[in-house]
Amino acid sequence: MVDDLTNWISKALFILSVSLGSFFAPLTGAFITAIVMVFLDTVSKVMVVGKLQGVKAIKSHKLKQVVPKSIFYFIFIILAQICSENIDTEIPFVKLVLVAIIGIETYSIDENFEDLTGYSFIKKLITFTKQLTQYKNDKTPDKSP
Repeated sequence: MVDDLTNWISKALFILSVSLGSFFAPLTGAFITAIVMVFLDTVSKVMVVGKLQGVKAIKSHKLKQVVPKSIFYFIFIILAQICSENIDTEIPFVKLVLVAIIGIETYSIDENFEDLTGYSFIKKLITFTKQLTQYKNDKTPDKSP
């Protein structure tokens, strides 16, 4: 009786672990991307606090904000995978969520970078893109009669 129950539990756990593994396997890259972006944002914020307020102002209890943000991102990635599997397989929900995460974290890193150096790389990139577009438009011959 006990052997049958143990055998049934081990089979059930095996099936559960294979099912979860097959669900989360395609999400590994997305999770790593989110972790890297949150890590870079956290490091840039620590650098800003260290420079502006001194090293003693860096407190571990302020770093606890990283955990809910990471959990929130992971839940969004999982929900995007569920939407991709159940709603429409043609729409790359996970990639769209990753674009949003990368955009949010890049903007936050840029704010920290601007606080640290007084220089915003996103504003410079936008200015450069506008200048490049203007240069391209000036060089393109007018096709109107």
